[in-house]
Amino acid sequence: MTKEDVLKLCWFYDGNENCPYESATNEAKIWKAERFCYDYPDIISSYERLKGYIHDFITKWNPYDGEKIYSYYLDYVNNHTKGNNGQSEQSFRCGRDKEIADIKEMELDIMAVEHMKYMISHVTIPEIAEKGSELCFFQRTAPDEEFEYGKIYFVYNDPDNSKRTFVSFSMDVYYEHLLACELDPRMKAEENECIDQVWMDRKLKEE
Repeated sequence: MTKEDVLKLCWFYDGNENCPYESATNEAKIWKAERFCYDYPDIISSYERLKGYIHDFITKWNPYDGEKIYSYYLDYVNNHTKGNNGQSEQSFRCGRDKEIADIKEMELDIMAVEHMKYMISHVTIPEIAEKGSELCFFQRTAPDEEFEYGKIYFVYNDPDNSKRTFVSFSMDVYYEHLLACELDPRMKAEENECIDQVWMDRKLKEE
């Protein structure tokens, strides 16, 4: 990406040299992370990569509350519009084609992700399915000192408060689902078969 491309994806950094926020605020810390990405646009190949670098920058320099700051960032960007620069809230909503592209870009197995989504929605947080919400893959973060393999994030729209809610798990949990899919004979798809929550529901209910 170019600097101009990165700037269009920034929510707090606006191209100015001086940070307009108080240094101790979440906004200031996110501003610095976005500024870093702006200064090194060659490492940013997509919005998913941008989010990953923002996460890594924030958690590196804020080891005690970095995850909370990053959650604040995710909540902000998914509940605001960008105005006149072509980026809006709709750009970051989950669409199936985008979700599949993001999963592939993060080098994850679609079967394992769908299996994990199903179990989260029906077992771990059953109110997601009970309320008719759709859980979507959001992103995978890089490894750090706390999480050896990084974390995996999902998002769903909570009808009770009309906001997007994020849930995250260690990548160790993802690898458990990957192994479960490899061992379960029901988790075999025909070539070009669409693997989604409908497919997963049908397969997991088979004897």
